[in-house]
Amino acid sequence: VSNGDTRLKYMVGVNRFEHEQVELFTGFNFATTYTVRNTSGFGLLSYDFSDKLTASIEGRQSRDEIGQVGVFAGITTPRAATYNRFSPRVAASYKLTPDVMLYGVVSRGDAPGTFNTNASLSAAAPQYNNVREEQITNYELGVKSTWLEGRLTANLTAYSMDWKDQQLLVAITYPNLAYSPTAPAGSVNAQQNITGQFTSNAGASKVNGVELEVAAKATEHLNLRGTLSYVDAKFKDFCSPQAWI
Repeated sequence: VSNGDTRLKYMVGVNRFEHEQVELFTGFNFATTYTVRNTSGFGLLSYDFSDKLTASIEGRQSRDEIGQVGVFAGITTPRAATYNRFSPRVAASYKLTPDVMLYGVVSRGDAPGTFNTNASLSAAAPQYNNVREEQITNYELGVKSTWLEGRLTANLTAYSMDWKDQQLLVAITYPNLAYSPTAPAGSVNAQQNITGQFTSNAGASKVNGVELEVAAKATEHLNLRGTLSYVDAKFKDFCSPQAWI
């Protein structure tokens, strides 16, 4: 981290995260072990061009290693995938007055890819095992202001987001590999097919919005806060997997 008293400021760092989750469904005869390892490095560079104008650029490089071992009806389905991504952010701010600041931001974020953790689906329909990363590119303009000697703040933001490869829940019907014609009626193994909800890269959306946030110190013991939002979100594309496999 740089000295905060200079015009040029910077910060760098690294992060490591590990997680393991085990799901057991004894009544349904399957189990899943899910692991995640994330390693990332990030950096920020900021420069004060004047007492009023500041610009910054940021970036994060991430590597996600994910794995899953599913067991269903005696069938083991191990899977693993690695996702590398770069998430940039560019921002600028300008102080019109000591109490009013304009700002703009352009950023891109990613949700890592994943697996459908249901071992029965993995065994019956492996084409739906992997779920790709989803990506959001965000454009934002706003104003932050303080009034009445700091007793009132009012912030207004307008934004637009492009959302690609959305990870959405969809319904899929697939063969039950544990089906047995001699299984007791009403049991899971007596069902020839199973219908469930699973994650798929089924959509792309455009989201536009405006948000107003106001906070006031009415008295020494009373603070008031209110938010007003308008959101216009539309699917640009929606393609559900085949409903019957």
